[in-house]
Amino acid sequence: MYQAILALVLLTLAALVVRIFFWNSIEPILAALASWVRYLYFLRFSILLWSVPFGFMWLNSPDRARALTSGIVTPSTLLQYLCVGFFLVGASFVALILARIVAINGSDRFGEAPPELLRRLLASNNARHEWLAPTLSQLNNIVFLLYLIFNGRHEGVSEPTVAIGSLCGAGLAFLFWYALTAFYYLTYHPHVGVAESLQLAKAAARTLVFPRWALRLKATGANPCFGDALEDADIPLPVGWIANLFPIRGYRWVPDGALYEGHYFSLISALGFFGLYWTLWPLVAPIEMHTASLVALVVEIAVGLALYGAVLAAKLNGVDPALRPVY
Repeated sequence: MYQAILALVLLTLAALVVRIFFWNSIEPILAALASWVRYLYFLRFSILLWSVPFGFMWLNSPDRARALTSGIVTPSTLLQYLCVGFFLVGASFVALILARIVAINGSDRFGEAPPELLRRLLASNNARHEWLAPTLSQLNNIVFLLYLIFNGRHEGVSEPTVAIGSLCGAGLAFLFWYALTAFYYLTYHPHVGVAESLQLAKAAARTLVFPRWALRLKATGANPCFGDALEDADIPLPVGWIANLFPIRGYRWVPDGALYEGHYFSLISALGFFGLYWTLWPLVAPIEMHTASLVALVVEIAVGLALYGAVLAAKLNGVDPALRPVY
């Protein structure tokens, strides 16, 4: 009992010494640490989604849940590995998008800016470093691909089957997200009203997956590029009504602008994924569904041709380049 009281008194004295003599030096460190802890909590869904491959690696050990996970991490055909590669890349890009939205809008949403290092990684408008976040988002998949090769060898699956299937799936995923990103740049226009608002309109929010240079879009202080046509054109496909579905403050530029970039890109990404799912659903069903498969293919081709025609019909919007966001 006396020892506990003595320990409490000593801790109290130590706290008082620190508060009196060292607080000015420690306070900035504690404030920075608290900011990191808060933003790691805000990023919890991104972190959990990004960590899923590592979770499967951990669970697939013989002394844990291998009986449940081996069917997921040990496909047997090239096409199965293609699907694994496709959705692994997609999941990491979704985690990246969620993280960018938190970092970009965190100051407005939570009343506190993200830590400087996190801001530079996820919400910086420096075009030279835009490649870093998407590259880091795929590191988990590189590690998991190596694990798939090792695990497949142990389970009797040839290494070329694992590597070729996974890499082809990853390549198709990059094409899928590249097309969504191009469509996003083509159809998204903030329309916040005045040049000053556009100049201050969180330019980093316009980069959510691929860097601007990957689509040959102009960066800060650079000469016009071929890809600038994406931002300088309008297509005969009305998208302004989408913002009217979200009349609540916090989802769109005030007073009557478009959705915030992250919300808009998340919406078209979800539509892209659901469209892909509803097309594949009857095609890969365990029983043959001839009519449903035919309908799915016809609808998919019709929608694709309609979007292709809308892109071909795009015209310059006549907006002064000076009113476009500066990157």
